[in-house]
Amino acid sequence: MSQVINLPLISVIMPVYNTEMFLGQAIQSIQAQTYPNWELIIVDDGSTDSSAAIAAEFARQDPRIQSVLAPHGGRSRARNIGLQAAHGEYIAWQDADDESLPERLSIQLEWIKAKGVAVCGSCVKLTGSASNLWWFPETHDSIRTELLFRSALLQSTVLMNADLARSQVYLENTTFEDYEMWLRLSQVCQMSNIPQILVKYRTHQKQSTVVEGKEFHADLLKYSQQHFLNLFPAASAEDCLAMAGLVARQPAQSLQNLERKGQWLVRLSQSPDNLLRQYMANRWLAACHRSANLGLGVFQLYKAIAPRFSAQTVPHTWDLWVKCVLRLSNKSALYRLLAQIRHKTFKI
Repeated sequence: MSQVINLPLISVIMPVYNTEMFLGQAIQSIQAQTYPNWELIIVDDGSTDSSAAIAAEFARQDPRIQSVLAPHGGRSRARNIGLQAAHGEYIAWQDADDESLPERLSIQLEWIKAKGVAVCGSCVKLTGSASNLWWFPETHDSIRTELLFRSALLQSTVLMNADLARSQVYLENTTFEDYEMWLRLSQVCQMSNIPQILVKYRTHQKQSTVVEGKEFHADLLKYSQQHFLNLFPAASAEDCLAMAGLVARQPAQSLQNLERKGQWLVRLSQSPDNLLRQYMANRWLAACHRSANLGLGVFQLYKAIAPRFSAQTVPHTWDLWVKCVLRLSNKSALYRLLAQIRHKTFKI
């Protein structure tokens, strides 16, 4: 018993809103942790299904679990309510439709101590309507770069210092609250992702990123542009336009605009992180595909810039050449058909 008491307490916070189908599995994944000294705080955000009852029953059976009822106020408010109730030295986040692997907390705590970071995430395996792996960058510098394009830490994988979490609460007037949080934290502390799968991330049609997809996308564009200017305060208006187009995955407005996108992707790829360089090279290829309506100059630009990424290049670019010759819009039926053929043939 004394060994358990001497271990740092980890407070796992789980906001819940109408996730009765998955909540039991999510809770059981915390109960199955090999790390013993944890508490689970379930914050029900005014669910209208049986989620609150499920949480209350688990709390009745397990004294390490606390069920908190709150009027519906959104994910950010539920997360902040959980923070107020937490007693731990560390905060672990998990959404109510995901599952942590048994070694998650133990491995993350060791990683935080060994690496001297304040925030730690991991890679994930997708389950549900999709079933592949999601990579997240390991080092702080790579995370800051990848944050230009997406959330470079997944909320349900994060373990972080509790004092830091309480000093940097979630904004309650935004949809993409975790992305905004990581951008803020990237300026004040060191962050890292363990290159190992520690969480099963469930995809389904009722998850918030699907239901509120437009709102998430709008927040991504807004906060990404702010982050870009924080990292590169001398960037010009043309640079900002090029980067915004990359994040929004829009076709280039001109060959000059496309070339500027390529130059920025090359600049961002200057990293010892091989996977980060590969992601930037893949983004360059995708940007050229989307801009094929500008003609063969796009294909020539792709060939000129692709070697500068020091990454694995795509051996077959016949479909890009065809799209450029025909000046296909990314909204055309033939463009979509070629994309499907490419995916089935080369799995890229």
